[in-house]
Amino acid sequence: MGGYSIRRLVRVAKRCIKIILFPNKKFLREKLALAKSKTLLTKLLSMDKIKLNNLTSDFSNKDNKTVLYIRLDYWNKAQVGGSITHTYEVIRELTHQCIKVVAVLPYEFTELKQLGIHQIVLACPDNACHKEILLSNLLFKNQLSNIIKQVKPDFIYERIIPGIFITAYLSQVFSIPYMTEYNGSEMIINKSFTNIINQYENIFIQAEKVVFRFSSQIIAVSKAVAEYMIKCQVDSNKILVNPNGANPNALYPDTKSYHMIRQHYGWSDKEFVVGFAGSFGGWHGIDIIIQVIDQILNLSNNIRFLIIGSGNHFSEVKDFVYKNNHQDKVMLTGTLIRTEAIKHLQACDAYLSPQQDNLKGADFFGSPVKVFEYMALGKAIIASDLMQIAEVLQPALAAKDLNLKIDDVTRYVAILCEPANVSEFVQAIVFLSKLPDKGAGLGTKARSLLIQKYTWEQHVNKIMNFISEKSRLEMNKILASEQVFDDQS
Repeated sequence: MGGYSIRRLVRVAKRCIKIILFPNKKFLREKLALAKSKTLLTKLLSMDKIKLNNLTSDFSNKDNKTVLYIRLDYWNKAQVGGSITHTYEVIRELTHQCIKVVAVLPYEFTELKQLGIHQIVLACPDNACHKEILLSNLLFKNQLSNIIKQVKPDFIYERIIPGIFITAYLSQVFSIPYMTEYNGSEMIINKSFTNIINQYENIFIQAEKVVFRFSSQIIAVSKAVAEYMIKCQVDSNKILVNPNGANPNALYPDTKSYHMIRQHYGWSDKEFVVGFAGSFGGWHGIDIIIQVIDQILNLSNNIRFLIIGSGNHFSEVKDFVYKNNHQDKVMLTGTLIRTEAIKHLQACDAYLSPQQDNLKGADFFGSPVKVFEYMALGKAIIASDLMQIAEVLQPALAAKDLNLKIDDVTRYVAILCEPANVSEFVQAIVFLSKLPDKGAGLGTKARSLLIQKYTWEQHVNKIMNFISEKSRLEMNKILASEQVFDDQS
């Protein structure tokens, strides 16, 4: 026995000597690359003077202008969802404004291909761990440098991605105006809804600071996002709060789909169908939806649920439905291509948006694309009385007041419920199901508000006006400095 232990110790010792004398080359390369990334971040953060490359050309004339749209979340392979819609619609509207767009992406977007957008797909890492994300900056550096030299963009527009900072650095190298879009802290979301520990969190925070610092302008999708950036010492003058939107030409009430989808699932037009579409994230209120379905199906026999999408918490809904044999009253479609998802939503009478204020250490900062798309579809909306959702859906009817006499429901845009208050969501659904028009009046009002204030066209117009204003102010500064020089001469 003793001889066996000695032999085993000798083998372990030999392995250790081998590792010391002949270390893993991949490990060494990664360690060196990570050190380079840290050094570059430190250098960028310590720079006393940086050049914010505001546009100095007249952007009121958009002809012959080129934007390089960059999105580098290579681990996200989705073709549907709110963030994908956002990318597609922003690019689509930029092209409508006679701006040439070249999209740099980690994979080809199907809808952008159909739109005829020039897409450049980067070579990406195979792994999406936090260390690999940081290392990807060096992998992207040469690829992006070559693209910038080839495209010669008038400005860069980048969706801020956690851990990615190389575009900010290259904007300085090539002196190109650098506009970014910030949808909120992914680190806060990960802390709130996953058990994954990011051992490189401090480096990720530094990367975010670099991007904030080097951005000429930053588009924040909500006031809460803007306030977070200001707390991070971002100059408020370069922040534009610009909520998400919807395209009313692609999303609208449709009688044909209303009848066809219902017939497909064996539901009549008399039944009241409640819809939800989403990626089943921790902030979507999936546990609330399950409880609402459970209570509603015990209260009413003519209410149905159409649940569209998939994601982390989809299995919880599926398990509940199958365990209770609700398959005839609750339809789970899974992920659908966008055109099919729209048809399914058009078959509904009302939509649920039960987001919760359950982020750790932060207020709800989202700007849910689904809320704006529900508005465009022109049906009744039942949503959480929460931050931007409540600000957009005004005037709203409070669920707690539904027992009172309401003279004219059509004066309101939506019904708002206290977040996570299941009984209020149940009460709102039952209330709408008993209305002669199934709440269609609220939907009409919501669609009108969307067209008036929250289309993607208006969203991009605000961005372009913001750029033009910054451009005008920059030109005035240059002219003023030239005047001072002339006077001194």
